[in-house]
Amino acid sequence: VVIPAWVAEILPTLDKQYNSTNCMIHMYHNHNLPAMRVFCWIMCEDHKHNVINQLRENCENPMAQMAYRRAHIRWTLCLTLLNNPDLVKLRKKNMQITAQESEKRSL
Repeated sequence: VVIPAWVAEILPTLDKQYNSTNCMIHMYHNHNLPAMRVFCWIMCEDHKHNVINQLRENCENPMAQMAYRRAHIRWTLCLTLLNNPDLVKLRKKNMQITAQESEKRSL
């Protein structure tokens, strides 16, 4: 965290916790300025549109577009399941397997 010299002189040096709290307040303030947030949003949107346009130009083949979509869906599913492991039990494949196992047990 970089703090301007004049701010460091103003802050009293009481203890490490006090200084780290003040640094966090300054960092939060600097990173949540409306102009900074809008700039970052514009950069992200611009990058997203550039990537989509490049894919459209490069993937004129419909099979390549389908492969990209399938890969994107699988990657998103993978990240979702990694972040939410409880959802694995609720997937359609697992529900069918557990239903078949319960039918075998009842016989």
